[in-house]
Amino acid sequence: MKDKISQWLEKREIKEEKVHPKDICKLLHRSLKDIKAAKDNLDSNEELSYMAAYLAVLRAGRALMFAYGYRPSGNAHHKMTFEFSEVVLGKSFSLLVNKINDMRKRRNQFTYDVEYIDSISEDESKSSISDANEFIKAIISFIKNRWPLESEYKKI
Repeated sequence: MKDKISQWLEKREIKEEKVHPKDICKLLHRSLKDIKAAKDNLDSNEELSYMAAYLAVLRAGRALMFAYGYRPSGNAHHKMTFEFSEVVLGKSFSLLVNKINDMRKRRNQFTYDVEYIDSISEDESKSSISDANEFIKAIISFIKNRWPLESEYKKI
């Protein structure tokens, strides 16, 4: 992990950033609200539901980076957030992080390419919510286990 972080720092894809645990918790709480919004909008707007699930994983991934004292700094902030998450969480989470990265690509597609507007199905939204839930729970658990004495993290 240290080698990978050193490479990212050298390439200026990440930079050091001191973030207070209280602010990391705010991001995690917000990601949980985003998941609720994703579920609440599933029946009425699949694309909005998908976007909310995506925002949830992005915020959770950023919280994990901040907990380690880093933030993305290159052109691909979202991609770097998920790459960092995969390295920190470990190989056992590679499949899940790949699904999250697929969400990133898909979100980019229907956000920026008119051809894909209104292309998110209910099943795709449901799957994004399920994957986002799993990702967020993994990050929250990881942070709580990594810093068990940090009082702010006990509030998540």
